[in-house]
Amino acid sequence: MRWIVLSAALLGLLGLFAPGPAHAAEDRVLLGLGAFAIDEENGADLATEARLAYHSGWRLLDRVLGPRFGGLGPYAALNVNTDGGVFGSGGLFLDLRPFENVYFRPFGGIGGYSEGDARELGGIFQFELGAAVAYRLDSEIEFGVLFKHISNAGIHDSNPGVNSLMLAVSVPLGNLLGPLNRD
Repeated sequence: MRWIVLSAALLGLLGLFAPGPAHAAEDRVLLGLGAFAIDEENGADLATEARLAYHSGWRLLDRVLGPRFGGLGPYAALNVNTDGGVFGSGGLFLDLRPFENVYFRPFGGIGGYSEGDARELGGIFQFELGAAVAYRLDSEIEFGVLFKHISNAGIHDSNPGVNSLMLAVSVPLGNLLGPLNRD
C-alpha cells in the first residue's frame, strides 16, 4: 500500500512542476451512492455510502500527451455512510479518455475520517485511492461506477482500511447552475 501512496504523491509532484500550460475544462460535480466496507466477510461494517465530489476544470498538462489525456486536476470530496462515518478529502485526479465517450479518472488524496459507528480505521488522518469509469452522454452527463480505498498507510497503530463501490453520475457544474445572468 505504501508504494501506491508514494507513487500517487510522486505523480502529483511531477505534474505540479512539469512544463506546460494549465488549461480549463468544465468544473464537474460527482454524486455517488453505493456500499461502504464491501470487503467485510460477515457484513458487520457494511453500510450505504454517498459521495459528493467537486472536480475542478483547471488542468495541468491538458492534452500534452495527446487528445485522450485530459490532464491532472484537483478535487475535493465528502463521503458519508449510514453508520455515521464521515470522510472529507482532497487530492488530484487524472482525466483520461481511453475510448470515445468513455472516461477513466484515477484519483488519490488525503483527508480526515470520523468513524461514528462505522469501521474504525486507526485514526483521523487517512489516504484515499480510487478510480471512476464513466460513459458520457451527448448532454455531457456521465454515468458510471467508482471504486475507492481508504487507509492510513500504516501511519497509525491499526490500519484495517476500507473499500467502497458506488454508482456515480457526474454533471458539469454549469448544467447545475444554469446560465448566470451577469447584466
